[in-house]
Amino acid sequence: MLEAPSTPTRLGPYHLVRELGAGAMGTVYLAEDPDEDDPIALKVVHSHHADRKGFLKRFQREPEAGRRVDHPNVVRTFDCGFHQQDGRPYWVLVMEYVKGRTLRDLLRDLGQVPEGLVREIGRQVAEGLAAIHEAGIIHRDLKPENVLITDDHRVRIMDLGVARHTELSTALTKDGQFAGSLLYAAPEQFRREGEVGPAADLYALGVVLYE
Repeated sequence: MLEAPSTPTRLGPYHLVRELGAGAMGTVYLAEDPDEDDPIALKVVHSHHADRKGFLKRFQREPEAGRRVDHPNVVRTFDCGFHQQDGRPYWVLVMEYVKGRTLRDLLRDLGQVPEGLVREIGRQVAEGLAAIHEAGIIHRDLKPENVLITDDHRVRIMDLGVARHTELSTALTKDGQFAGSLLYAAPEQFRREGEVGPAADLYALGVVLYE
């Protein structure tokens, strides 16, 4: 949740309609952009992250990655921005709004996902990952919470917040920073030296499908 007595209803040009969900990085809202006909999803980054070393570069990386990938199995990230509201700073990411539920929600609702559906989920996620990798990007945080199933049964990968361009992947491990989610991370993501490549995303996909 936002670290403020009350959630603002407007950040810059964006009108916040309602909260969609929250995670370690920030809170996502359904929002309206006066320059767009369709609603958007607006991620408001938790303020304490802004004090961390290298935050600005990581923050700007997500829309950069999102603009490089245009695929029906990947949620688009359009832009990032900084806004002041009532004297408080807010960092926001502007994303495509996709109506659906996460794989985590699906598993919770069904208890056990039928094999045929698991195969279809795997096929569509793999196609989305192929597009991400073709753009020279490693997702590095694939997990059930970051995969949506829409009302028309389209599977969409979201949250490129810790994605990294292939040519830069070694730098992350050398500076000793871990990125991703522990339960779905490939062994190479825990090493201080070495390259994290597309295989790490395929490892995570295998864990997700097994679960």
